[in-house]
Amino acid sequence: MALLVIRHSVKQFFLSSNTGWLLRSNYILRTTNGGATFDSTHTVFTYLWDIYFKDVNTGVLCGDGALTMRSTDGGVIWNQVQLPLFQGGMPNLYRISFAGNNGWVIGEGGPLNGGRLVWKTTNFGVSWDSIARVPYPGSELNYSVTFSNINTGYCGGTTGYIFKSTNGGFNWIQQNVPINGFRRDLWFLNDSLGWTVGGGGYILKTTNGGTYVGIEPISGIVPGDYKLYQNYPNPFNPITNIKFQIPISGYVQINVFDITGREIEKMVNGYLHAGVYNMKFEASKLTSGVYFYELLINGKPASTKKMVLIK
Repeated sequence: MALLVIRHSVKQFFLSSNTGWLLRSNYILRTTNGGATFDSTHTVFTYLWDIYFKDVNTGVLCGDGALTMRSTDGGVIWNQVQLPLFQGGMPNLYRISFAGNNGWVIGEGGPLNGGRLVWKTTNFGVSWDSIARVPYPGSELNYSVTFSNINTGYCGGTTGYIFKSTNGGFNWIQQNVPINGFRRDLWFLNDSLGWTVGGGGYILKTTNGGTYVGIEPISGIVPGDYKLYQNYPNPFNPITNIKFQIPISGYVQINVFDITGREIEKMVNGYLHAGVYNMKFEASKLTSGVYFYELLINGKPASTKKMVLIK
């Protein structure tokens, strides 16, 4: 059996054992015989990064210069779709992910208050909306993204960060990752089981969705001010609820300290939309005593509360 090798290909996507597409620089190639041969179907003006088809006709791709394109004839003809852009230029778009007709595209974009922009479509690429920023620090790029369903998704960056969303990409919470390195790709079989690969030759696996923070929005009403509520129950053993509200979207942190001022846990570390939120703090590994939890907004302390653990 002959093996066809195409050098410098960036991305391959196969819909079945026979039908697939391949990106090579600014070329789009297609095979209908399992990769025995590829035909060039289209050439564009810029570098291409990712491609996805939901059936033999309908596909979406992304590339440099804020490029998103859509095909309805198997990739022969591609039509460009404009993204709503921010002040600051034309970002390179590296990865797309779809769950049904819902899709997300990520890349370099984002700049004004930190983080990298996420665009979302609900009509399989006919139109896109900018919905959130992933709060990467510094010059970190948003390089990989995957959604296991319309709510749960993950994205990874160029220096090792992984963020998780449980509400369709509107909010992103930083995950606790044991090894740093370029997150070249992420893939989840379901909400719990997933892998990431990248720099350093490491393959990381999670069987619990990578989650170390249990935070959930409990109200869509925009509150009038910032507030950190007293935990309940208090005293507690070993689980307690912590509720907080923010009137303006921004970068939110909630940190837990012991009585000496040593940080015990970073419960929240991400960009959240305005709203009311609740989380559970689990202290089974801590000793009885007094602890403090602090709310920070865009790096500035907003409120601190005391809680008591009694075992």
